Formats: sequence, C-alpha cells, structure tokens
Amino acid sequence: MPIFRIRNTFRFLLGNLYDFDPQRDRISYSQLQGIDRWALHRLQKLIAKVREAYDRFEFYVVYHTIQNFCAVDMSALYFDILKIGFTPLPLNLWPGGLPRPSSTRF
Repeated sequence: MPIFRIRNTFRFLLGNLYDFDPQRDRISYSQLQGIDRWALHRLQKLIAKVREAYDRFEFYVVYHTIQNFCAVDMSALYFDILKIGFTPLPLNLWPGGLPRPSSTRF
C-alpha cells in the first residue's frame, strides 16, 4: 500500500535523527555532497507543488505528489545511495569528520 511507503520514508528519516544535535552536527549547504543538494532541490520542488495543489484544493495531487516523492525520489534512489555510503566508511572518514552527514540534510 502506498501509505506504508510514506510511513516508512518518515521512519527512515526520523530514525537517522535520533541523536542529531544541530549545534554539533550541522554543516553548511556548500559542504553537502551532490546527492544531498539534489535531495534538497527535489524537496523544494515538492513543497512548491504541494502548496500549489492545496491552493487549488486538489488534495489528490497532494497525496500522489508526496507518495511519488517518497517512493521514487527518496526510497528508490536517495536512501539506497545513502545506505551504500553508510556501510563502507568508518565514522571518522566522513568528510568534515561528522559522524552522520545525512542527518544534517533534513
């Protein structure tokens, strides 16, 4: 069911933020890797499209846009790339010495 894809997307995001401290772990936009900047760009496009759909009372567009974002952009692409990136690098080898750079993305 599509609603579970949305729920699982949020579970993955929140699960990676459990010990995130913005004062300690935050990095600037210029320090983000290309895939992270892409994800933020897709998020901004999602926000604009959802706001526009709400303004027109097209709630089905809101649901389908969010579901597509979670299923395609996040789950099928971005999270898979992050999972590959998390595994091989020890914590001290992340650029900038941050323990989990993906936490600062959201």
